[in-house]
This record gives sequence, structure tokens and C-alpha cells, in this order.
Amino acid sequence: ESTIHTDYKQTGTSSGRLSSANPNMQNIPIQGEWAEKIRKAFVARDEFKFVSMDYSQIELRILADMSKDNLLVEDFQNDIDIHRATASRILGKEVDDVTKKERSLGKTINFGILFGQTAFGLASMLGIPTDVAQRYITDYFQHYIGVEEYMRSLEKEAYKRGYVQTMFGTTRWIRGIRSRNMRLVRAAQREAINMPIQGGEADIMKLAMIKLDEEIEKNFKDEVYIILQIHDELIFEVKEERLKEFEKKAKEIMGDAVSLIVHLDVSSASGDNMAELKD
Repeated sequence: ESTIHTDYKQTGTSSGRLSSANPNMQNIPIQGEWAEKIRKAFVARDEFKFVSMDYSQIELRILADMSKDNLLVEDFQNDIDIHRATASRILGKEVDDVTKKERSLGKTINFGILFGQTAFGLASMLGIPTDVAQRYITDYFQHYIGVEEYMRSLEKEAYKRGYVQTMFGTTRWIRGIRSRNMRLVRAAQREAINMPIQGGEADIMKLAMIKLDEEIEKNFKDEVYIILQIHDELIFEVKEERLKEFEKKAKEIMGDAVSLIVHLDVSSASGDNMAELKD
């Protein structure tokens, strides 16, 4: 057995997310026949287990906080499955009647909106005609009016100032927003919409990591190590007898890292190797 040490770069992305290289440990496959075999190769040391903690739908929660959209905020406060809720509104049916396939449609639309996805882009992702995809996007914004207003305000802000910021002030210059080339303008608008959300997620994760590190130094020295950060997920190596105790504490710290108008939801899993961390 050998130990792999990846390099994390603080300035490798334009959103403020950490990036990983030599090797890229943020990019280990999750699906496909090799995924499980590769993940099984990463094992915890004797007497330790891996614990994975991740923020559930953190980008959509940040969107709810920043846009103050009534429906989005309400759904999170009432703990309604957000992808089901979106599918039910767009397809005009009750939340409880939404099938697994329809929920997956809701999920694709939700994340498409986060990335400023065009009807053409959404259509090719879902394998549907462009006019149907356009109708989904239009329907989405008819329900989530606050989200549309917020996105338009980000585009205006980027045009006026030349940059956008996360809720913590992490800044990204948006170069192409005043271009005469409409293709560049559209790409710049998508950047302006996505960066405060993705960058906000990166900021929250960094804050959580600092607080977790302090907790480990104080109460779990030599018994817990933060070993990987993968966007909205952290993987720790934890001494078996302290696992439950640490899991509970880490959930609290991550959940309270910042206070948004909707609560942060943290889920966890543990196992002897990385394959066991994925359900």
C-alpha cells in the first residue's frame, strides 16, 4: 500500500473553488464499471474509517438565499424535495405523483437554471425538442419569479461594474459582457449568473474547513484527518471508536458554518474504502 498526496490549488478556478492536481482526486469516476473498482482501491488505514460529509443541494440553497424567491425558500423551509417540487410545478401535477423519471427532469432543469442553460443546451441534455425545453424554462421562471429577477440583476450588475461577487465578496471579473459579439455576451451572462452561486459554495466550504480544522486540533488530534475536499463534499479519515461522535460534531459545524435564510443540510456516509461512501 502507498499513500497518495494530491496538490490543492487555491487559485486554480475562477469561482474560488479549490482544484486538485497530481493526481486530480476531485475527478474520480462515480459511474461506469470502473468507478467502483477504482474507488475500492482507496482504503482507510487500520483502525480508521473514511467518513464523507456533503452539503445537500447547497447551490440551490444559496440561490434561495440570494434571490429570496418565495417558493424556493418555502420549499427548503418545509423540507420538500426540491427537484420533485420543480417537476410538479413545471408538469402541473401533485408533488406526490411525480415519478422518478420526472424528478430527474426537475433536477436537470434546476441545475440548468443555475448555469444559465439555454433552451438549446437543455434540449440536448434531456434529448427533447428545443421548443419543449424552452417551454420548461419559461414555465420555471413563471413560478420562480424571484429567481428570474435575481438573475437579471446579476447580468445588469456585471454590465455596470464589470464584475460580480459572492455573498462574501469573492470577486470575478466578467470580461465579455460588453462585447459586440452576442455569443460572448451570452457566455459572460451565464458566468455572471453562476459565479456568485458556485463561488458562494466554495466560500462556505472553506469556512467550514477552517472551523472543522479548529475542532480537530482541539478535540480529535491524531484521530481525525481531513483528507479530501470535492466541491460540496469533505472526506475524513476517522479513528473507528470516535466515528459517531465526530460525525455528529462535524454535521453541526458544517450546518452552522453560515446562516442563510434556509438551513444547510448535511448528509454523511462511512466505510473502509471510497466505494462504500457512495450510495
